[in-house]
This record gives sequence, structure tokens and C-alpha cells, in this order.
Amino acid sequence: MKAFLLFENEDFESVKKFPPQGQTLIHDLALNVLFSAMAAGDDFIFKVVNEVLLSGIY
Repeated sequence: MKAFLLFENEDFESVKKFPPQGQTLIHDLALNVLFSAMAAGDDFIFKVVNEVLLSGIY
């Protein structure tokens, strides 16, 4: 069984480039604190959380 947790019919595709305002938004809102708490030390989860939460501004 394949669980599609983000999208109904497809896997999550990693984004290769971030929007120009992405780093500014992360800094201004201190999102690294949130990303770190969500990831609990897991580098892969940190990367995915970062990409998923910023995907709305691409």
C-alpha cells in the first residue's frame, strides 16, 4: 500500500529551487525554530518541512 500523505494521487516531489523571498520569509518569521521543532533533529524531515511550508509561495 502506498500512502499519499500530501497529495491524493501522487508523491511529494522535492523542489530544486526556492522562491527569491523564501529566505527572507524564513528569517522574518523565525521559521527555522518551527522547522527544527517539527523535525526533532531529523535532517530529512527538516528539509521536507521547509519545502512543503514554502511551496505555497512558489
